[in-house]
Amino acid sequence: MKDHPLWENDKLGAGSEFYNEKASVYESFSQAEDASKQVVGFLASRIVGKAVLDFGCGTGKFIPDIAPLAKTYWAVDISENQLAIARKKAEAFHNVKFLKNDVDTISLESNSVDVIFASWVIGSIHNIDLRERTVMELKRVLKQGGIIYLIENNVGGEFKNIIEGKAGNEKTRIKQEWLEKIGFKIIQPFETFFEFEDLETAKDIFKAIWGDEIAAKISSEKITHNIAIYESGK
Repeated sequence: MKDHPLWENDKLGAGSEFYNEKASVYESFSQAEDASKQVVGFLASRIVGKAVLDFGCGTGKFIPDIAPLAKTYWAVDISENQLAIARKKAEAFHNVKFLKNDVDTISLESNSVDVIFASWVIGSIHNIDLRERTVMELKRVLKQGGIIYLIENNVGGEFKNIIEGKAGNEKTRIKQEWLEKIGFKIIQPFETFFEFEDLETAKDIFKAIWGDEIAAKISSEKITHNIAIYESGK
């Protein structure tokens, strides 16, 4: 079951048609996200020389910056169209391995990775039972003493207000409460931003995802975005 009716129109949900079929548009959106690279700065020192799982890697946003630091870098996603773009980014690296898996079934041995990070993934799984199974699967493949980092939206910021208004903050708080209930805690909030090539590009991408009404709210190529990084062990 879904945990809240506000999820019904989520265009970036893990099971959405957009995510699976419009990988090139998602790539443009993803590359503009966190333009200040605060997530990369957070993760970089925490994965050096380790077996890393990039869960829900999408088009491979973090591969160029993060993969060279890891011993082994597993990139997992549900969409072959997303993975096709990610594979191109990994051509120069010999330690990157790809898996096309459902979110609750990871083709890795138990206790096999040191660090797992998932960027805007768990919050996009709207079915509570599926979300719980997914977290259990992440913990299955995590080594004892390993760490899971979840990068998720936080309350506030222009991005949430543009696409969802007050409902966006309500959705975020519901998911925060759920994550805290199962043992995750926020260890680092960030104020970051999207930065597109120009205003027209920003409008075009938001129009492709959310339609004309949302695109009309875009007034700058730079859009503030509040995120939070959660942490949990095995």
